[in-house]
Amino acid sequence: MLYDAKRWSRPTVISVEGLIDWLETQPAAGRYDWPRTRKCLLGRWFLSMGMDGPTADRLCQAYSLTLPYLHIAHSEPWTFGAALERARKYTV
Repeated sequence: MLYDAKRWSRPTVISVEGLIDWLETQPAAGRYDWPRTRKCLLGRWFLSMGMDGPTADRLCQAYSLTLPYLHIAHSEPWTFGAALERARKYTV
């Protein structure tokens, strides 16, 4: 059989909805460090998906310059709860 679900993992989908799902598992008062790639919101999200550091770095740099991720991750305050509120505004 060409496709066998046991042989393939589900692809990682990068979406605002996926970010919201992840943010809901983080402590609302928890802080992230925007200027540090692997400590920024997107870098931590990508690492949580199982990506290695260099891949997370590249994706963080690429996505952090695009809307809505720029607004969600870069705006202050840099807490998971505040980022969650900003992200939810993009799904309404």
